[in-house]
Amino acid sequence: MKGFGGRELLYDTLVTRGANVAEWEVYKRVKLDSPVFTEDWYPAQIRCIIATSGEVIQAAFEYFEASWLTTLNWIVVSQRTADIASKLGVTQIDISRDASDQALIQCAQHVVKRARHFSEH
Repeated sequence: MKGFGGRELLYDTLVTRGANVAEWEVYKRVKLDSPVFTEDWYPAQIRCIIATSGEVIQAAFEYFEASWLTTLNWIVVSQRTADIASKLGVTQIDISRDASDQALIQCAQHVVKRARHFSEH
């Protein structure tokens, strides 16, 4: 299962290895005209952004100022997404071991711990 227009890497790899694969496109990402916020926030409150796809990274740079986004720590889920963020000017990038909630939380805890360590010295 994947989103409409999603990458073909897994499908192609499995077919190349002789698998019989049924592919279903079950969701579609829809770009909003502007972000929908679930609560009020201020840029000074944000220290880290967690992005689980290249589309999320691209959307952030379309909606918000690059000069602000590039000052933040970013947690991404793969080298591919790290490369996308890097090409947009992000320099503080951590790659989570995978996209699970547990892995992302552990990576965020590491980023917070590292930031506390640097601020103490």
